[in-house]
Amino acid sequence: SQEHRNAFAYVMVVKNATSHDTYRAFLEALHTYQKNGREDLAGLVRRVADLFRDHADLLRDFEHFLPFDEEDRDGAAKEALR
Repeated sequence: SQEHRNAFAYVMVVKNATSHDTYRAFLEALHTYQKNGREDLAGLVRRVADLFRDHADLLRDFEHFLPFDEEDRDGAAKEALR
């Protein structure tokens, strides 16, 4: 699907724009979020915001993939982006 192609392209941008350690930590954060039943969207956003603190463009683009409507009912994830 186009959504999957966009997500893959974004991950490749992250890989090319960050250090190996940051890239691996990003993948681990995504994996942990999935493994834990996608329960802590705000925690994922805080972790990624920290990893991308020097890459505002990557963080801004990351927002496009976040399921705010389904998984951020209290607004904590959106607040973590501020």
